[in-house]
Amino acid sequence: MVFRRRKGDSEEGKHDLRSSEPYDHKRNHRFRFPQSRNTYFMVALLLVTVYIGISKFIDVLSQGYFSAKSLLSDSEIEALILYERKIVDDTYSVEKYFNVTNIGDQKMKTKRDVSPTNPVLVLHVGVNKTGTTSIQNTLTELEIPLSKDNYIFLGKYNRQPHTKSNFDVIHNPDTRNYAQITMKFMQHLLCEDDSKTQRKEFLQMLKKLREEKKNVIISFEDLSALAPPWCIGGTSSERYEEYGVGYGVHVLNELYEDIVVEAEFHVKVVVGYRRFYSWLVSLFYYTGGNVNEMAVTKSETLPTFIEERLLEPHPSLLYMDLYRKFFDNVSFLHLHSSQSIIERFLCEFVPNAINSCQAVQNMETSSMSNTLKIDSTMVNIIAKAAYDKERRKKNLTGDDLTLSDGFRRLVRTNYKKIKMFYNTDIPKECISEDVKERLIARSVLFESMCFSTFSKDVELVALFRQIMSEINDGFKYCSVDGEKVVHDFEDLLNANTLSKLS
Repeated sequence: MVFRRRKGDSEEGKHDLRSSEPYDHKRNHRFRFPQSRNTYFMVALLLVTVYIGISKFIDVLSQGYFSAKSLLSDSEIEALILYERKIVDDTYSVEKYFNVTNIGDQKMKTKRDVSPTNPVLVLHVGVNKTGTTSIQNTLTELEIPLSKDNYIFLGKYNRQPHTKSNFDVIHNPDTRNYAQITMKFMQHLLCEDDSKTQRKEFLQMLKKLREEKKNVIISFEDLSALAPPWCIGGTSSERYEEYGVGYGVHVLNELYEDIVVEAEFHVKVVVGYRRFYSWLVSLFYYTGGNVNEMAVTKSETLPTFIEERLLEPHPSLLYMDLYRKFFDNVSFLHLHSSQSIIERFLCEFVPNAINSCQAVQNMETSSMSNTLKIDSTMVNIIAKAAYDKERRKKNLTGDDLTLSDGFRRLVRTNYKKIKMFYNTDIPKECISEDVKERLIARSVLFESMCFSTFSKDVELVALFRQIMSEINDGFKYCSVDGEKVVHDFEDLLNANTLSKLS
């Protein structure tokens, strides 16, 4: 067979199939750099893109679940939980926290056996950031179904946007009157030492409802804010000034005598429970949402907030232990569930509330708004950074509420512009790996103390890993870096721009 070179083939770079010499790959297929400048540019751009992509990938791995510090072994997790348990055992005691050692003796002096036929009083006491407001607002809407179940909701009623008073939403005049009596009683119980008139009215009302065999629901978050106490409306308590840290015990002792001893209701106390790691973050954003003087008085970010409160007791555990000193039936309402918090409350914790349970299950969920929701905490942190920069610039020593409020308005006005500038890469400060691991271990420990469902260490390790994956997911365990935002928007977030803001 004869091999012929095709027409147009050049001598260079072509292998003659008739030749006996081996094919030289290096000679014939050596890489040649392109001659075009545009091609040079495209190659350089490709290399830069690859470099950025690899850097981003490494950054994600360093912050996410695959972080070396996050990959603790089972034995290391068990040791960490044991370490936190020793600290809690050495520091936590409800008697020490409220400075009372004879709570049980006080209760036994007035112990009362209630008739099995007497009605039920469900006392929901919070705690803060465990869905209390949602429960109260929904109970307000279920006045008719509750009545069919022979229940009356006495508060707390929250003022709605379309009403002038907290009690305008109540249709039944008797219920409205009873709710007002309950509110006055709670305010005097928590805040003022002289509450004889309000206490007398409250007792008369309860006895009347007991005679009518009417079941009662009361929901007051203030009943789990007894140390340190703040009265309804935010005023410091006269009773606390008199009793000191024993104030909470005096409040519950009086409440027990009124509801159980005098009115003879079967009391079922419900304490809201939210896992510690989630509760701390929610509390941070709640305090950040209270804008009154926040830009002046608050300088902490989420990482410092968590570090400073890491060794505090879980409030749900604290108040569960306190209420069990007085009441026999005390339960946790677990926020972490596939059911909504109000559905669990009515269907599992309120006895025989069949119509109310069905009504809340049939409620349609409100549609999500497409409007941009402003993060009040983010606004406050940025405003605080801008305010501090202006104070340093002008060597101001005192606090200027007008100036701080002005910066807050300036940030809110430009909130959309700031969000769009950073897109998803908002400058942030996050908790460290060490604090994160201790926070999770403490959360697992508190849950094992609150619930008796954990029988083996392997179950605690599994919960630890579950929480770790949740914490590593997203922005929620970081807070905005206010100083970086102010630096990036120095032409916008300054006193000159503020003076132009009408």
